Amino acid sequence: MHPVLAFTRNRRIPLNIRRLIGEWFIRKSDRVFQLDIGSIYRGKLDNYVEWMVYVTGQYFEFPYINLVRRLFGKGVALDVGANVGNHSLAFSEFFDRVYAIEPYPPV
Repeated sequence: MHPVLAFTRNRRIPLNIRRLIGEWFIRKSDRVFQLDIGSIYRGKLDNYVEWMVYVTGQYFEFPYINLVRRLFGKGVALDVGANVGNHSLAFSEFFDRVYAIEPYPPV
């Protein structure tokens, strides 16, 4: 693993510092990536959400997702504003069923 990614994916380092280092060294681009973060995450570095997944090696808004997992963790989840599917994929690991809705037609 590249040394910068080893640093930015180290969860012992505060997320804001990891993100800042990532911004200095890892540019947004059309590069496609695949990463195992509990589920196989396939993304592209052309948007902030997927760039954060690549840089940190965890789902975007990971603390929020863990809170939802602890409070609910089964049943049905509704992801309104699914966009790239980050939350839908994360929720699929612990909810019985996930419905993903993106109201913006181009997405």
